[in-house]
Amino acid sequence: MHLPRIVVLTIVLGLAASTACRKTVPPAVPDELVGTWVTDEPVYHDRSLKLEKGYVVIGFGENENPRAQRVTKVDTVRNDSGLICTIYSGDQEGSHHVTVYYDRSDGGFIFFRNVRGKWRRTHQG
Repeated sequence: MHLPRIVVLTIVLGLAASTACRKTVPPAVPDELVGTWVTDEPVYHDRSLKLEKGYVVIGFGENENPRAQRVTKVDTVRNDSGLICTIYSGDQEGSHHVTVYYDRSDGGFIFFRNVRGKWRRTHQG
């Protein structure tokens, strides 16, 4: 079967146009998690975690520079009490991921599976 050139050209141009018009939406941390988070746990004294729409910034106190990781993927499940969010990120050291549990009660806090303490937001955005 031999298709006329005009049909083939129309199909090719249509596919090219639909591909070019697709916008890739970058992964983004949910609004509920955006901000700087700290905890009262003594082992994490002077440490913070900053979540931005497109970055995870881990602070290690006054004497060390924070590390920034670009967000590459976000999986979020919302539930009655808040959300569970796995944030995938990367930096020069490689790929990372962290699962954040957000509870909107009591002004909102986050916690992590193997990290002690509740983390409270000190700055939003």
